[in-house]
Amino acid sequence: EYSAALRPIRSLWEKPESSGPQTLTLQLPDLSHRVVEVQRVPFEYHQRRYSLFLFHDITRLEKLERMREEFVANVSHELRTPLNLITGFSEMMAFSPESYGGVRLPSQYQEDTMEIYRSSKHLLSLVEDVLGLAQLEAGQMLIKRDWADLVKVIQEAVETMQPLYAAKGLYL
Repeated sequence: EYSAALRPIRSLWEKPESSGPQTLTLQLPDLSHRVVEVQRVPFEYHQRRYSLFLFHDITRLEKLERMREEFVANVSHELRTPLNLITGFSEMMAFSPESYGGVRLPSQYQEDTMEIYRSSKHLLSLVEDVLGLAQLEAGQMLIKRDWADLVKVIQEAVETMQPLYAAKGLYL
């Protein structure tokens, strides 16, 4: 079993033309399923070429990384559902008062509802970004570039923060 698992090390050994360090990761087929990083460091001594092989057990690091990836994906999915609900209801309250028998909210409540809507959209966007990063790390997502209206982004940030500044007697 080990001879097959260690075959990739031979490929490092058979590349003497490479002058820099080379690294590969192996999963050993024993009962503990260890993950080992092997690094080959070539060097010369008395005009002869040698290779030093360093073995690092990275089993725990690999396990922690998988746990982190799963946690990020699970938390993001768990946050998405209530945020979609908050965003949907606040959007309906802000833009469709007829849903409530045509009764309009007082202006202060309308402003607060708009703030809830904007903030929930922002949080939902952050959750989507976290999910996107998790997919990107897992190699399951293609990067898509898109244009953004910088003036609109800044304007939304100012509108979101303005009540906080005003409450402290500050201004932008």
